[in-house]
Amino acid sequence: MMIKMNFTDKESTEEIKRKLHSLLRYNYFSNRKEEEPEHSYNTNYGAVDVSNESGASIDNILKGDLEALLDKIKNTSSSVTSRINIHNYINDKQDYSSLKVGNEILQCDNLVGTFYAKLSDKKRSMLASELLALEKQKLDEKVKCWQDIMKPMEYFTDIVHKYKQAEQDKKLIE
Repeated sequence: MMIKMNFTDKESTEEIKRKLHSLLRYNYFSNRKEEEPEHSYNTNYGAVDVSNESGASIDNILKGDLEALLDKIKNTSSSVTSRINIHNYINDKQDYSSLKVGNEILQCDNLVGTFYAKLSDKKRSMLASELLALEKQKLDEKVKCWQDIMKPMEYFTDIVHKYKQAEQDKKLIE
């Protein structure tokens, strides 16, 4: 499952932040499926236009910094959505395994007869412990996903703050 996030250069950081938070909230607690996102990252950030006579201007430097920060925002949000996609994939596999074991437990319950009842009790207890182990793995994966997302989200928040500060600096210079 892939989460689709498309960005344009005209989107404000608030819109990007809002999109990322809504995707985190929606996709962490549900299994929504979409197509793989198409990324178009700018790799020429920090480049300074030296065509004017005075050399590198402050405007050009700030513009390069803003582009670099915007690309970092996009990359961070992409890494978070990729981790959520991995989590959803693993979660789907674990759900399938849990359903499979649950069906086997139901089959054991349907066996009739003294000989079959003894066999089914042993098999049922084995399957019940397997089901508990699968639920523990599912919970462990949720915790691991949360741990993996926390650091990029902190980084994302710092970058958004720096981006807004750079925008304000640019407005002051203009």
